[in-house]
Amino acid sequence: MLSEAVVSYIALVLTYVPPSRVFLDKPFNHNDLPHMVLSRSERITYPHLVIWPLIDRIAFPLNTNGLQNVDYTLLGAIISFDDSKGTCTSLNDVMMRCYRSRYKERIKACVNLRTERLAKRQGVILKEVENLRQEVCSKDDERIAKLQQFAVGYSFKVSALRENHKKLHEEKFNVRFLTKYPR
Repeated sequence: MLSEAVVSYIALVLTYVPPSRVFLDKPFNHNDLPHMVLSRSERITYPHLVIWPLIDRIAFPLNTNGLQNVDYTLLGAIISFDDSKGTCTSLNDVMMRCYRSRYKERIKACVNLRTERLAKRQGVILKEVENLRQEVCSKDDERIAKLQQFAVGYSFKVSALRENHKKLHEEKFNVRFLTKYPR
């Protein structure tokens, strides 16, 4: 497969073509080897990128720091082997044909990475929520315990008041009874 440096170089070379279009001229003989020239338009034919379909390489006219031999997949994607002039394809189509599986793998890897990051973040948030819930529950437990103590104290006071009320009522009854019927 082509390395990313080669793909970026190809993209750099093909940026001169208006709206990312590449026009393939008819093959012609050069040193007895047929090749195709990717040109800027149908009229101008100077080689930005020379493709040799019979040889497993792409020959760059410029010094590309050792990027002379490139995978044959790009050739299969770009070159239609009939001699029709006007075969036109966009650089995006070429790259997608060559790198569709790699692109899908990269997207899946990015999605998986984002999913893992979100899962980690969700785990952290859930831990924080659980910690807050425990703090709130402990505070609520303290508050409930205080309320229960207050309720127990209040019930003791109420029962004491009831007993006092009964005693007062009995004393009142005794006082009335004794005044009505003295001994």
